[in-house]
Amino acid sequence: MPSYKLYYFAGRGRAELPRLMFKEAGVPFVDERITDWPNHKAEMPFGQMPVLEIDGFKLSQTGAIVNYLARELKLIDTKCNLSHAKVEELLGAAGDCMQNLPYFEKDAEKKAATVKEIMEGKVIPTFEKLEGKVAGSTTYLKEFSFADLAVLAFVDSLNDFDSSVIGRFPKLKKVYDSTAARPKVAAYLATRPKTPF
Repeated sequence: MPSYKLYYFAGRGRAELPRLMFKEAGVPFVDERITDWPNHKAEMPFGQMPVLEIDGFKLSQTGAIVNYLARELKLIDTKCNLSHAKVEELLGAAGDCMQNLPYFEKDAEKKAATVKEIMEGKVIPTFEKLEGKVAGSTTYLKEFSFADLAVLAFVDSLNDFDSSVIGRFPKLKKVYDSTAARPKVAAYLATRPKTPF
């Protein structure tokens, strides 16, 4: 088993899905939460995070990291390319929704207006489409995969802004709740640091 070290800021963000994947698989890793980013930026392949170090090799880009981990940690059926593509579609849709959320906006009025615009214009229409793609009774695909961990990470990030939205989508809510209740995931969620993003 390789040794793993995950570099990211002191928040959930783009590193939360890889963290959840490690936790669900029961694979140890070093969770390196960087608080002095300017001192580390030059060490990262593209000057950004997350970065996953695998036996000394630094892999950048969230998509590359989660795709690598999905195969290595057996969190996807590697014989079904369509299953993997469906998760990629989910990740792309989630990324599109998340990119403009106002995590660091200090003006409360401006923040509320931006959140409302994103929720109504992007998130809710995306959830409507994803709801129709849920294939299992408690899983996004027919069987548990990293797609379910992606739903959990995605919804958790959105809940920082409006926790009522997921309740309008019963299939996605069931995936979210079932994934959060998985023993290893639940243990992690109960102890993970509280962060603003």
